[in-house]
Amino acid sequence: MAAGPDHGSGPGDSPEGPEAEAPERRRKAHGMLKLYYGLSEGEAAGRPAGPDPLDPTDLNGAHFDPEVYLDKVLSLK
Repeated sequence: MAAGPDHGSGPGDSPEGPEAEAPERRRKAHGMLKLYYGLSEGEAAGRPAGPDPLDPTDLNGAHFDPEVYLDKVLSLK
């Protein structure tokens, strides 16, 4: 028998081929886009970003409690 090229596998069939690198490249590109646009993991999953709407220390929130806010600010000093 003559030793010829192996027709059973090609560069695309091996795990090291370009198809195996595609998910890694896609993940890297997606990560860079998330950094550029400032998306957090929660936003990317469809959850709203930002403070908890029930946070008593959120100045713009409906449940703002000035005493809790002042206690938090003074404890940080």
